[in-house]
Amino acid sequence: MLTLSSVLLATITTFGAPGSMGRLELVMPQVLSVTPDQGPVGVNTPVTITGHGFTGATAVMFGLRPASSFAVQSDTVITATTPADVHPRTVTVTVQ
Repeated sequence: MLTLSSVLLATITTFGAPGSMGRLELVMPQVLSVTPDQGPVGVNTPVTITGHGFTGATAVMFGLRPASSFAVQSDTVITATTPADVHPRTVTVTVQ
């Protein structure tokens, strides 16, 4: 079974000319839902992750294990494949 979470990593974007006082914008990926939110043990399951701040994502994690694969569809949608796991458990899904 999968539970939801967001990760506190930030992308810092600066605005303004070099050397000038600019504005900083912190973009933190936030997971809002995972569909399906549970799956069979020992199988790579395709899932759709919705949220925001996904542009430029470098990893999708299911607990401490990386997704078998993932693709950023938009700033709000990622498709991923869960890692095959041999133990039934609840994991936190994060986007980095």
